[in-house]
Amino acid sequence: MGHYYGGMLDIATDLTQVSITFGCQVEHIEVDELSALRTAVNSSEIADRIADFKDQLESQPDCTEEELARAARTSVALDRLAELHDL
Repeated sequence: MGHYYGGMLDIATDLTQVSITFGCQVEHIEVDELSALRTAVNSSEIADRIADFKDQLESQPDCTEEELARAARTSVALDRLAELHDL
């Protein structure tokens, strides 16, 4: 997510070579897009996703409801981002 800038020498990647090697297209997605999608998630969608979490996953006893809600909001936003970009 996001673009490289000149000072990011430790993670430089030649995206053309990634595409050539793996036969894929690399999508440049900005984190602001995910932030906007995350803001648009409503409380009903959060509750539904938390129910999915509890049905399919185990969580540690010290995992608070606030953390589950935060994860659920992000999870719904990531699903929307994947759908928007056909990922």
